[in-house]
Amino acid sequence: VADKDIKKGELLSGDNLWVKRPGNGDFSVNEYETLFGKVAACNIRKGAQIKKTDIE
Repeated sequence: VADKDIKKGELLSGDNLWVKRPGNGDFSVNEYETLFGKVAACNIRKGAQIKKTDIE
């Protein structure tokens, strides 16, 4: 999930992402670090689950 508000075009990292249970979103806990370095395709609000459509 977004650990803070993420703006469109911002890189995803351990500074703005975190994992939460129950882990039923598009990405599993095991995929958490694979999101690092990806770019946000849209604004993502703090607390929102990251969806595949949210990243470029």
